[in-house]
Amino acid sequence: MPLSLDNLCQKLLLLEEIDDFEGYWVSPSNQVIKLKGKGANNHVSAILDNPSKFGFSKEEVIGKGGKLSSKEKERLVTGAVNKGWVRIRRYSSYTGYTWKINVKVINDRIRTVLNDFFTDYAEKHGTSYGGGIPSLRDDVYIDSTVGGDREHYTANDIIRFKMWKDSLSESKIKELRRKYKLVRR
Repeated sequence: MPLSLDNLCQKLLLLEEIDDFEGYWVSPSNQVIKLKGKGANNHVSAILDNPSKFGFSKEEVIGKGGKLSSKEKERLVTGAVNKGWVRIRRYSSYTGYTWKINVKVINDRIRTVLNDFFTDYAEKHGTSYGGGIPSLRDDVYIDSTVGGDREHYTANDIIRFKMWKDSLSESKIKELRRKYKLVRR
C-alpha cells in the first residue's frame, strides 16, 4: 500500500537527519541552487532565508512562536514543490548513496532537468560503478506531489535517457533543453 503524502514527507524529513547529506533546489526557471550545511533543515532554511524567491510571503513562513513544527516545514516544502521547484537530496545508505527527488509532476521538463542535473553532477564529481561518489548505481527515487507517483531509476538510467518510456534521439534531447532553457553548466 502506498504511503500518504503526509507520511512520505515526514519520513523524508527524518531521512535528512543523516549527516552525509547533500541538498539542492532547482527553480522553476531551472536554476540549480546547492544548499549549504548538512541536516534536515537545509531545504526549509533556504525557503525561510528568501521566502519571496519560493513564492511565499513572510507571513506564510513564520511559525508559531518563531519555531516551525514538522507539519509547517512539510507544508513549506510541499508548497515550493507545487510551485514548480524541484527538491533534490542525496544521503548515505547501506548500498552507497540514495537520491530522493520531489516534484509536482513527472513530465518532460522534469526528466530533462534531471538528465541535465545528473550529467552535470557526474562531469563535476566523476563516477564509478561501485561505491564511488557518485556511483552510477546510486538509487534515485522521484516522488510527485500530484498523484503520488513514484519512479525509481539509477543515476546511470537518468544519464542514459531511460526515464522516457520511448527512446529519444540526441536531437530530441537538445530540443527539450532549448525548450526548458537548460544550458550545460
